[in-house]
Amino acid sequence: MTILFNTLLTLTIILLILKLIFSFIYFQKINSLEKSKIDESKYTIVQPILSGDPRLEEDLTANLKNTTDMEFIWLVDKSDKIAIQTAKKILKNKNYSNRIEIYYLDDVPQEVNPKIFKLEQVVDKIKTEYTIILDDDSVIDRKRLDELSIYEKDKTEWIATGIPFNYNIRGFYSKLISAFINSNSIFSYFSLSFLKENKTINGMFYILRTDILKKYSAFENIKYWLCDDLALATYLLSKDVKIIQSTIFCNVRNTVPSFKRYILLMKRWLY
Repeated sequence: MTILFNTLLTLTIILLILKLIFSFIYFQKINSLEKSKIDESKYTIVQPILSGDPRLEEDLTANLKNTTDMEFIWLVDKSDKIAIQTAKKILKNKNYSNRIEIYYLDDVPQEVNPKIFKLEQVVDKIKTEYTIILDDDSVIDRKRLDELSIYEKDKTEWIATGIPFNYNIRGFYSKLISAFINSNSIFSYFSLSFLKENKTINGMFYILRTDILKKYSAFENIKYWLCDDLALATYLLSKDVKIIQSTIFCNVRNTVPSFKRYILLMKRWLY
């Protein structure tokens, strides 16, 4: 029994070391590439918005502050009064309101993925060349967005996925979630990309050309799937759309007030 335990422990440590090495090499490779400043007016950020997170207004405003010319489309449930109030409060700032379109949507039908249902309804409303899908609790690192200038040159069909990363987290359960997200993001996504085996995306933050969404009716075809990020990746891979793992970070600051909420979040990500 002791020999088996030691063997498994040794293999686990070796695997972790390899993941660390592969991740470092991949990150350094992308980081060393020459980048230029992107034209923000080519991009639209689409965000399904739900109330419940105390940082909702702060996070939505942060992305507006971090950009100057990007368009935003916000998708809000007609029944979500708090989210509606939050959006209207932000719209009072004239520096932001001219870049935001808000769509108030009916309740999601049963058996349909709520996030995909909302996204599907506004694909035809996106007028820019590129689309960024971003969760409402995610804040983009604007400095790293210029990495997109590399992918703009690639005329093949691709979807680029970002990296969620937590920092400045308060609260015991929030820190547990933070550690889980950070370790899984960096070691899993980067190491698999180094091996050219990345088969999924991170649903919190991804970018692709708008014409790809429209050409393949991507959201319409996966709206009955439970796991939207894996569904989109699988569907687009079946259309020979390649997955690019970027090193563009976004801060995802989940607020986890209780053990029950922690368990629910872990179930959501692990199943």
